[in-house]
Amino acid sequence: MFNDLHKEIILRKPNGLIYLGDDNRTVRQMKTYNVFLYYAQEVLINNLSVEYFTIPLSEFKALVGCKWSNNIDLKKNLTGLLQVRVKFNISNKDSRVDWGDGRLLSEAELRVNTDRKREIRYAFPKEIRQALVECNLFMRMENI
Repeated sequence: MFNDLHKEIILRKPNGLIYLGDDNRTVRQMKTYNVFLYYAQEVLINNLSVEYFTIPLSEFKALVGCKWSNNIDLKKNLTGLLQVRVKFNISNKDSRVDWGDGRLLSEAELRVNTDRKREIRYAFPKEIRQALVECNLFMRMENI
């Protein structure tokens, strides 16, 4: 998806998703989450109905800037994100603000695709996915 991983990457992070509680997340978890949001936004530009997102492991590692030699730390990182509970306030098109309590990610898995390449497949809770689709108010984050 990303031909030039050295280009400037800009995440349009919805305002309702900027602070997601739990100050105990690691920097690597926050970076992982921002990469997941960015990658999902790029996919949703072309197809609003996508519910599951897949990112090649090599691209993920390059975007997060990590050099995990094995996947044990990656699995711990993803498990940590799956356990984070969040409270969010998301402004809707009709000026309503929805409040919710849920998980940061609804699903994440490390798998091998049909080309025998490793990839991460993940999904967001519906409220977070919807905020990405209806991203009217956002904070611009460069080089996530």
